[in-house]
Amino acid sequence: ASYCRYCTRSRIVGDPGQTFNRQEFEMQIEYLKNTPQVRDVLLSGGDPLVLAPKVLEELLTRLREIPHIEIIRIGSRVPVFMPMRVTQELCDMLAKFHPLWLNIHVNHSNEISLELAQATDRLTRAGIPLLDGLRDVRDSVENPRFRQVIAAILEDIEGDKMLSQAMAPFSATSSR
Repeated sequence: ASYCRYCTRSRIVGDPGQTFNRQEFEMQIEYLKNTPQVRDVLLSGGDPLVLAPKVLEELLTRLREIPHIEIIRIGSRVPVFMPMRVTQELCDMLAKFHPLWLNIHVNHSNEISLELAQATDRLTRAGIPLLDGLRDVRDSVENPRFRQVIAAILEDIEGDKMLSQAMAPFSATSSR
């Protein structure tokens, strides 16, 4: 479930020689410190949100210490396949590193769930803008499963204006 069709590093997924390496991490931080042309960093290719919270916090802290890095983006499938990982504690930690964007990688409309909506609600309430690669999902609104899930999410969260508004483009489209 954690394999992602968006990943440019899919060729090394599952390779035990391609795990987190402290020495390479330090070299990458040094490269970024010494390369002022880099203003935007994308953490992806192996899901950053599955890192131990302290490791992720250290990584984000180190990146925020580099003056010329203006934007940090995270590419993740965690809100989709492991939404319980998106705790308030995680959101509070991520909120300390604004500006920070999260690209959520949904592969199929069947992956949209109430748990995903709740996880993304926690993230947006923490002030984290969410981007998506949902073109295929949005384009699949004729899929009855997609319409059912969106309707259920909106019904379940009735009265929560912020989340209802965030989901409005999907509900408007799904009523065709």
